[in-house]
Amino acid sequence: MRRKAQQSNRTFMLGTFVLGILVIGIVIVFVVLAFDMSTKNEQQKIESSSDKYHFSLAPGFYPSGCDIFLNDSLIYSGIVTTDTTLSITRTAEDNTIIVVDHITEQMQLTEIAKKRGKYRITLDDEGLLATEE
Repeated sequence: MRRKAQQSNRTFMLGTFVLGILVIGIVIVFVVLAFDMSTKNEQQKIESSSDKYHFSLAPGFYPSGCDIFLNDSLIYSGIVTTDTTLSITRTAEDNTIIVVDHITEQMQLTEIAKKRGKYRITLDDEGLLATEE
């Protein structure tokens, strides 16, 4: 009689072990699926927000040079001798471009559209101009 009791004990323990492995497997599958879905959502957000902005710099900044900032991040600093084009990926919902002339320390702030766009930055007698093309 003892032998039968030991065998049922073993069967119960084996069943509990299989059930535990099954539960752990299901949890792992759900975690992997949830992580994959969140990664896809983040990737879609990145792809939808990867609009490119193109900034064309006219050669009017010679010999003074300029600094160009996009949302407080320096994207260009130097002297412009030829037409220069900068391509920048959008970084935030609302973007502002700041152009600073080196000699006059004149600053031009321009809010740019949420969608991709082309902007031309020129320096003339009137000062700095950032116009959308």
